[in-house]
Parts: sequence; structure tokens; C-alpha cells
Amino acid sequence: MLSIHELEVGQQFARSGPRMTLESFCDFGSLLGTDAPIHCDPAYAANTPFGKVIAQGPLLLAPFESWMCELFGEDAWSRTGAIRGKFLVPGQVDSTVRLEMSVRDIVDGRVLFDLRALSDQNLLAVATAELTLASS
Repeated sequence: MLSIHELEVGQQFARSGPRMTLESFCDFGSLLGTDAPIHCDPAYAANTPFGKVIAQGPLLLAPFESWMCELFGEDAWSRTGAIRGKFLVPGQVDSTVRLEMSVRDIVDGRVLFDLRALSDQNLLAVATAELTLASS
């Protein structure tokens, strides 16, 4: 796990995110208790402005939570972490998401990150995340 002493403003991290599949959209919707056909019904989605099934916005940012736990520890994330995001372009079936994170600021043990979820060159979602890391 990384400590606050191993971070600096401007530092960047990147990794592959999950492959977007119809099954993952439907499973995620089931977990959330939603059943909007735009996320699971290709015939319905074909007649929408998107023309195909799209991901739920939170599905695009959810992988950042487990990544934060891997990098900084589950305890730090679950006790002090927060993500605030904005969804720009829907994720689509059969695309792969790339996750990017950069350190924006470090103040009094609190680290602020800028997050980006991309597919090909499309910016799907942007967010900020923050958490408190112990100095020892």
C-alpha cells in the first residue's frame, strides 16, 4: 500500500478497467435494484437516441473504489474516502474502460485526486476522489 509520503502533486496512475458487457450492465442494475431497459434490453435500446444498450453511470466509477482500496488500504478508503463524479458519455457494450487518476493536492493528510474513465479516446466520466492518509 502507498503512504502519503510516496505521493506528490501531479503524480499519475493508470490501469485498464473492466470490459463493458451486457451481462455486467444487467448484473449491476440488479444489484442497484434498477431495471431500466436502456441498460439491459438491446431491442428497446435500439430505438433510443443512443441506438444501443448503455452502461449505468455509477458502473463507470465503481472500479475506482476497489483501486483506491488496493493502493491505500480498505480501512483508509472505507473510513475517509469519497468520490464525486459527472457522467459525460455513456459506456457501451463491448468497450473497455481505461481508468486514470492524478494527485491534485495534498493538504494536512488529505489527498485529492482527479479521476477519468475513458473508452478509446472518449472521456466517459470525470470525478474527484479524496481520502485521508496517516502520516506514519
